Amino acid sequence: MYPWFAYGHLTSFLHLANKLAQRGHKVSFFLPTKTQHKLSSHNHHPNLITFILITVPPVDGLPHGAETTNDVPVSSQPQWLPSVARKQSIKSLYYSTMYAIGMAYFSTKARNVPPTHRFTETDLMGPPPGFPCPDIRLRAHEARQLAHVCGVEFGGVALLEKLVTSYMECDVVGYKSCREMEGGCCDYVEKKWNKQVLLTGPVIPQPPSTSSELDGY
Repeated sequence: MYPWFAYGHLTSFLHLANKLAQRGHKVSFFLPTKTQHKLSSHNHHPNLITFILITVPPVDGLPHGAETTNDVPVSSQPQWLPSVARKQSIKSLYYSTMYAIGMAYFSTKARNVPPTHRFTETDLMGPPPGFPCPDIRLRAHEARQLAHVCGVEFGGVALLEKLVTSYMECDVVGYKSCREMEGGCCDYVEKKWNKQVLLTGPVIPQPPSTSSELDGY
């Protein structure tokens, strides 16, 4: 597992790693060196989940010692791994921390626009063609705010373009969801992106293995 170096993503991936380890799978979990002490208490299967520490090198334009998005300005946070995995003949699964309905609604494929498209308020007032929940409509202020979020740049790349690139390059998409809740949206994503969708079901975190609270939350 190589999550985006943001605490919300690191913890979500670790919850999934615990679920996989419960079934006997070994997991190699890449994370920045300084975050290990914040996550170790949530590794409930240290015999199967191995933390592989990454030393983040100094990068021009980033704060000294930066390791996670918590240390870095929003304008400097890009990351992709699927293309690197493909060069090593490794299958990659993009584990989305956003529910399937989100990507189904924002899908540039479904809306027939390029990955670099910058959504406007008008674009997002209604769902794309064939959307499984056609009655969903956004108010103007909601669509305007979401259009802004989609266009926030991470290292010069808009957030939505970053997500679309990950969807295009990965082999499989995973969601923390279940068919009872989002079966229609999962089928929609599979059809529009031509990607298999795997679901984890409910991933409920267990209490930390120590009584100390995690720092930085």
